[in-house]
Amino acid sequence: MTIENPKFIIMPDLISILPESVANKIAAGEVVQRPASVVKELLENAVDAGSTKIQILIREGGKSFIQVIDNGKGMSETDARMCLERHATSKIRTADDLFNIRSFGFRGEALASIGAVGHTSIRTKRDEDETGTEVIAENSKVVSQEQVSCATGTTVTVKNIFFSVPARKKFLKNDTIELRHINDEFLHVAMAHPEISFKLLHNDRPLYHLEKSSLRQRIVHICGTSINERIVPVEEDTQLVKICGFSCKPEFARKNRSDQYFFVNRRFIRSPYLHHAVMSVYENLLPAGSHIFYFIFLEVNPASVDVNIHPTKTEIKFDNEKAIYSIVAAAVKRALGMFNLVPSIDFNPEDNFVLQTTPSRQAGNPVTGTPFRDIKLHDLENIRNWENVFGKIPNVKDRTVNVPGEIPDATVLTDKSDYKTNLPLTDPAINSNQFLCFENKYIITKVKSGLMIIDRVHANERIMYERFLSSLEKSPGASQQVIFQQVLDLSPGDAMILSGILSEVRGMGFDIQPIGKFSYVIDGLPAGFPVGNPIEVLEGFIEQVRISGAELKMKPKEKLAMLMAKTVSARNMNEPSQSEMESLINNLFTCQIPYYTPSGKPVVTIMAGQEIKNRFS
Repeated sequence: MTIENPKFIIMPDLISILPESVANKIAAGEVVQRPASVVKELLENAVDAGSTKIQILIREGGKSFIQVIDNGKGMSETDARMCLERHATSKIRTADDLFNIRSFGFRGEALASIGAVGHTSIRTKRDEDETGTEVIAENSKVVSQEQVSCATGTTVTVKNIFFSVPARKKFLKNDTIELRHINDEFLHVAMAHPEISFKLLHNDRPLYHLEKSSLRQRIVHICGTSINERIVPVEEDTQLVKICGFSCKPEFARKNRSDQYFFVNRRFIRSPYLHHAVMSVYENLLPAGSHIFYFIFLEVNPASVDVNIHPTKTEIKFDNEKAIYSIVAAAVKRALGMFNLVPSIDFNPEDNFVLQTTPSRQAGNPVTGTPFRDIKLHDLENIRNWENVFGKIPNVKDRTVNVPGEIPDATVLTDKSDYKTNLPLTDPAINSNQFLCFENKYIITKVKSGLMIIDRVHANERIMYERFLSSLEKSPGASQQVIFQQVLDLSPGDAMILSGILSEVRGMGFDIQPIGKFSYVIDGLPAGFPVGNPIEVLEGFIEQVRISGAELKMKPKEKLAMLMAKTVSARNMNEPSQSEMESLINNLFTCQIPYYTPSGKPVVTIMAGQEIKNRFS
């Protein structure tokens, strides 16, 4: 028997270089995610150009028209053409420059990416030139370039974003949501640069007109005049980090997480680690469920921070993160202490706070066990306009910072909690009417399989949620008039969110009308609304939209019932009697879903008898 040779099929070459237009669209996917991304990049370029006045014009949530006008130094004819090429930048010359960045627009892909997804025109002129240059680009190609008459500075216009990527365009949200994202990016830049005048207009309607001011004035102009009396200044100056800004007084804590801002080298960042440092100061000063607001600016040596761990650069990594944590916590605590809100920190020069530092990227030899005053990481001469913009900070370089307690690692701090519950498949059979209340919050009782532990607040929330939902479904949209009107004062950003969900809010029974640019009057509440503050519920709606980044994810009735239940569930948390605990458990297990709150938090857990025995074996 002969065996034939197998036939080998020769495959053609499969790997090829992508066309430039396709490569630009892939790069654009990292830089331009939505209209707000375009606004962010153009604003940062305008700031880097040394502008003192910046105007932003938006139409249809930025989907059809974005224009950013600045009076910066402008570009030459050659630069106006080159700025649309990929990896073109005026900020970087060598690889070492990546570790000493103090400007914003250094990616070198922003304008090229914008030109790949929208009809883009750039009109620019330097002060020393007689005429300016206009460059028009479409689909990654320059279609025209000519000399024009224009003012000194740069105007960038982007029309029909994602016209060349229809699949991306269909995922854009409605105008209100896209405008809210633009508003967030605008505030991040405007708040960090109070020395610059900003205007933002949407559909020719002015939203912000921020004149040059101090940092405190800029915060007041953005967040409303009422915030002025609710904040205390936070100031600290060490050779490792320089801090200034404001944090709120504990009595003005809110029910939502709005207005929490960190800036590092005047760039907005998100940092659960630094947030934990601030919240640790307020740990025993706030009631449950309350959140403080803050506006904290940090200046550090760029060589000691990595800003390139996330494409949007809103997440960063510090070389000495535990030291930064300590100084931030100490600065906030000292600020509250100066206003007799908490005991002030003892800055005893004889007690040295010792840092275990890591070598910087430019350091020759690592230095360990060095006090703050001996660490030469900070070069204040290179900080642009710091004291001119934010004011002079008292010199405390010779003081050491002592923060009691163990400093956590950044890697263990997250916003999510891991709940582990061992729930029965059917209702547990409670074979005793004896209940124990632990820490006035947890009810413990014996069941057949072991011990059942119930969270009182979560149980109340589940019970009230189902009652409120049933009431809303029986009388949808019904409203009851209030005796005394209540006024809801919002920040411009929150007012923008509420305007987008106003029809839903009214459909649930709220009689609410605008009475000013950022204020609303409440004349009526949904039928069956519990006694309490409706403002907390409305702020909860706004917070839900802010967190989700879109419309309310739940049905309006369900969301209203959930917020009302959360509002009343933590009340009357005095030590319960046996009959009250028994009534709570009976009401809980008549609910449709007794084991979880509407937001998914556990209500009940069972500690099995065998697990208890194993602990003593």
